[in-house]
Amino acid sequence: FNNRTGSRNLSACVDCTPGEYCEASGLPTPTGKCSAGWFCTLGSSRPQTLTHGGECQAGEYCPEGSYSPIPCDAGYYCHRSGLGNVTGPCDAGYYCENRASSPRPIDGSTGDECPRGNYCLIGSGLPTPCAEGFYLNSTGHDSAGDCLPCKRGRYCDRPGLEVP
Repeated sequence: FNNRTGSRNLSACVDCTPGEYCEASGLPTPTGKCSAGWFCTLGSSRPQTLTHGGECQAGEYCPEGSYSPIPCDAGYYCHRSGLGNVTGPCDAGYYCENRASSPRPIDGSTGDECPRGNYCLIGSGLPTPCAEGFYLNSTGHDSAGDCLPCKRGRYCDRPGLEVP
């Protein structure tokens, strides 16, 4: 495309900008934005292209006009390919780091069940440690109220304890 008036030859045209597509040569502006769920790199001629971009995969999303995939945000998951936005928040009792594709990840790299000494509210990107003076000796908890007060005669001197 070429948005300058008065140009007389094809060599003045430039490749379509990332995130947009140009269906033909000689256009004054790009045809439009790339489709939601897809990304377009420099020079795309279609809103859904595999030669100059691609479809966003599970664990990532692409709003309309994307030039590269966006990893699913911490606390959220993206369950399938072709998404224009995140699917939803992670389930309570679990945490989702970047690129989670399940509301209950258990792989340890995109998230996991909430570990001992911690609780995970809905939409947690990281576990939240039980406060000082409390402990939690099991996994998968979803509320600060699940944290147990330190036992009599014991001292719980830091947050996130698994045992008193």
